[in-house]
Amino acid sequence: MRLQKRIIISHLSLTFIVFVFLWFYFPEVPVEQFFLAFFVALCISALIGLLVVRPILRRIGETGDFLRDVIEKGPSKTLFTERHDEIGELGRMLNTVLEDIRTKMDGLVTEKGILETIFNTIRDGIVVIDKTGIITLANPSVKRILGIEEDIRGRDYFEILRDPAIQDAVKEAHDTGRTSLREVELFHPQNKNLYITVTPISGLPDRGRFVIVIHDITKLRHLETVRKDFVANVSHELKTPITAIKGFAETLLDGALEERDSLRSYLEIIKNHSERLNNLVEDLLTLSKLDRGEIHLKPDDVNLRETVDLVFLTLKDKAIAKGIGLNNDIPHDFPLIRADRDRLIQILLNLIDNSIKFTERGEVRVKGRIVEAQAGSVCEFSVEDTGIGISARDIPRLGERFYRVDKARSRELGGTGLGLAIVKHLVRIHGWQMRIESDLGKGTRVFIDIPSSSFLQMT
Repeated sequence: MRLQKRIIISHLSLTFIVFVFLWFYFPEVPVEQFFLAFFVALCISALIGLLVVRPILRRIGETGDFLRDVIEKGPSKTLFTERHDEIGELGRMLNTVLEDIRTKMDGLVTEKGILETIFNTIRDGIVVIDKTGIITLANPSVKRILGIEEDIRGRDYFEILRDPAIQDAVKEAHDTGRTSLREVELFHPQNKNLYITVTPISGLPDRGRFVIVIHDITKLRHLETVRKDFVANVSHELKTPITAIKGFAETLLDGALEERDSLRSYLEIIKNHSERLNNLVEDLLTLSKLDRGEIHLKPDDVNLRETVDLVFLTLKDKAIAKGIGLNNDIPHDFPLIRADRDRLIQILLNLIDNSIKFTERGEVRVKGRIVEAQAGSVCEFSVEDTGIGISARDIPRLGERFYRVDKARSRELGGTGLGLAIVKHLVRIHGWQMRIESDLGKGTRVFIDIPSSSFLQMT
């Protein structure tokens, strides 16, 4: 509107100047006629100015409104241009520029979405800090790794990663301009082993920003410890029977073959240690197959009471030798269990054999019942003994490989420390649950819970 007024005023001013010039140039023209002509010309000039200028100004105004809309809402629309004049050409040029901007913005939005997805789902923690050490960006994995819930943006990174080695890594990255690496152990808010990389962000006007990548290696370090312990335990367990076999074999070769009284005793010792060595190797092979998922179940309808009787028959001599009673309290109408029969026998053999080993007097009893729970019926069977029992602090570790409450007694009885670990694996791949209760000096109870989906109709 302001431009329109200026154009019309300029047009009228020019008309006025022309008429003033004519006034002095043709003085003989009557004043009345001259002013009448001037007035008519002025009106015609104003009308022509309005008719010519107004459409142009309207199109310029539409272009201005369009550009304001683009600024406020983004380049989502197109400027309509139908004429082939200069303003139309300007509109087409604007449309071309805006189309290019739209294409680039769509690409940027797509890339941003991909980067946000990667940033939010990557397993490693990522923290961006400014030159003052304030966290400006952090992905969800940081809170998961460190075990914190509150938002850490806006806080000093050293409040979250409290280790001087990390501060040294940031300083080194700042001084050298290269990535700095550290392995640290944090004790707050959780005990964690972390591998930290600090990298300067290059190409930004505000230098001094860094990306800290946090890789949680706690499980890796634990697995390394387990591996070392496993190798040490296996070496020790193999060395004991091999040393005994070698020693008594050398004794026999050195002349003890002629001593009839000692010969049978030595051969019995060699046989026992050979069996112990064989059991250890068999258990190790079984655990290795379980770890690699190479043991596949062959489910069948199994009668638990008959299976327990079969296991009792296998272990009867060992129980009789210790004067221990074996009692099968599984009801005759107990449901059939959907299980791998051979693996179920392996579970029962390990549990009942352990009970016999650590029971000096009394009995080993196998019970079974149906327990009603909120999630449905659960078929529960248990192996219970009247043995020496286990302290409460040792129960959580039962099932760890080579873990034995009484190592000397276990070795004396021929235990490898792997039986319960095998049971734990076999129970899990069946989809069952195992729990252990015990009282020192009174006995131990191992319960196996089988969900309703794994047992069938009543026998």
